Amino acid sequence: MMKIKILLLIFALFAIAINATNEPNCDDGNLCTTDRYDCVNKICVHEKVSCDDNNPCTDNICDAKIGCYFRSRICTDNNPCTVDSCCNSTGKCLFTPICCDDHNSCTIDYCDTQSGCLHKAMDCNDNNQCTLDFCDKEKGCQHVPRSCDDNNPCTFDTCSNSTGCCNTPIAHCCSCNGDCKTNNPCEIATCNNGKCMITHNPSCCQCDGDCKTNNPCEIATCKNGKCMITRNPSCCQCDGDCNDGNKCTINSCQNGKCVKTPKNCDDRNPCTFDTCSNSTGCCNTPIAHCCSCNGDCKTSNPCEIATCNNGKCMITRNPSCCQCDGDCKTNNPCEIATCNNGKCMITRNPSCCTCNGDCKTSNPCEIATCNNGKCMITRNPSCCQCDGDCDDGNKCTINSCQNGKCVKAPKNCDDKNPCTFDTCSNSTGCCNTPIAHCCSCNGDCKTNNPCEIATCNNGKCMITRNPSCCQCDGDCKTNNPCEIATCNNGKCMITRNPSCCTCNGDCPQDPKQPCATNTCRNGKCHVDHSSCCTCDDMCPKSHNKCQVAVCDVRKGCGFRNVVCDHGKQCDPIKGCDC
Repeated sequence: MMKIKILLLIFALFAIAINATNEPNCDDGNLCTTDRYDCVNKICVHEKVSCDDNNPCTDNICDAKIGCYFRSRICTDNNPCTVDSCCNSTGKCLFTPICCDDHNSCTIDYCDTQSGCLHKAMDCNDNNQCTLDFCDKEKGCQHVPRSCDDNNPCTFDTCSNSTGCCNTPIAHCCSCNGDCKTNNPCEIATCNNGKCMITHNPSCCQCDGDCKTNNPCEIATCKNGKCMITRNPSCCQCDGDCNDGNKCTINSCQNGKCVKTPKNCDDRNPCTFDTCSNSTGCCNTPIAHCCSCNGDCKTSNPCEIATCNNGKCMITRNPSCCQCDGDCKTNNPCEIATCNNGKCMITRNPSCCTCNGDCKTSNPCEIATCNNGKCMITRNPSCCQCDGDCDDGNKCTINSCQNGKCVKAPKNCDDKNPCTFDTCSNSTGCCNTPIAHCCSCNGDCKTNNPCEIATCNNGKCMITRNPSCCQCDGDCKTNNPCEIATCNNGKCMITRNPSCCTCNGDCPQDPKQPCATNTCRNGKCHVDHSSCCTCDDMCPKSHNKCQVAVCDVRKGCGFRNVVCDHGKQCDPIKGCDC
């Protein structure tokens, strides 16, 4: 059975080979045509290949030797200041201006049609010799006033816009004391704020009256402008210089002068007669029957006192001796005087005060004092009972009574408004004066530039750049490779990238590999070689019995029509066996 099947297969292949040799070769060698044999009309048919890639930005060309190929349309305006591209949807050339901004405030950015972007250094010279000109990358040109001060008070420092600093000497001006002169030795010449000042030399004299001394034994005189101090010959220096030989005088030197004082011979003894002799001095002669002290006088009565007065004994009643309580007195109302064995006894009155410390009160607003032996309670005038007692009439203080004492605190006039100047008047109180050109919120600040944001900061309007605003295309971004971000009137605009594909038709066919399939994935064209082949066995079989799969290494897999022998018609289901 197996041998029969093999013989039938060999027979079928032999029949196909015989039919294949009968079909003419229709290949015209032109890759721009699809060649086939019309087995009905028995003629070769050459159909023109369609090379349209549905991309208006390519020229569709077919070459007989290489087949279809697609040449990209060249869009160029020969201007380096534009980005040249072709729109895949319309086929029109686009010339987008490039952005030359280098974000450097010290350059002038522009585009030259010959050289492209140029960045010319900014000339900050304001032709003013009175300013220092330089450029800051962030702020741009800066013009700082030039200082013409030469630190010389004898020049008038000015600046001319055309010539620069000018330091004009000031006539009759001095810069130091050495510039000022005087021929008078009693004068001092000094320089003060550029002017010479002549003042009197305090150490120089013109007459004796200009010279002083605090020593009475010195004589101050003026000689050749200088004070001279000499000793006064009539002046004493010690007590020995004043001795006059008189034993009844005491001689002393006081402030350079001799002072003579009579000698006192009183020996404080009333029982002597006191005299003085110029030659011998004091003499104290005793007096008969004379007492010299109370001890010389006696009495046996305890209520009598014997005293010596001017040399004589005197008997007087003892005032401290009592016979009854009425004899005892005291001026102190807090003392009680009583007589005990002839002597007055003084005792303290327990209900009486002697000083303020004996009187007490627990009220801090009361003062306890002792008056004539009695405690007196009075109100403390410096003590408060309520806040009203502490009003000092000052509208800038808050007065309160705390534990009987007035407490003063400064009034807070801050109205939390940065646009008012807060002060306080003692007579009227808080005053919140509006500050001109001050802002309190962002709404107070305005700007006509849509790329600027006006905000209020500490009462002042601040202008900052709006981060969501663009100045050139470089400020605009997009993560989609099929989009182009451009800046238009300060706003970012997103347009489609003409070099990006959206469908398979946007991907041009490779003329060298017409069998490959080009597809668009994620905005980029991808080439699929799965439909290419190298032999007929790689091609899928047809369900039509009248077609045979054939391989063209350039065009890929295709089908060739079956031609039946003897002009027999081929049936798609049964083939030539119908």
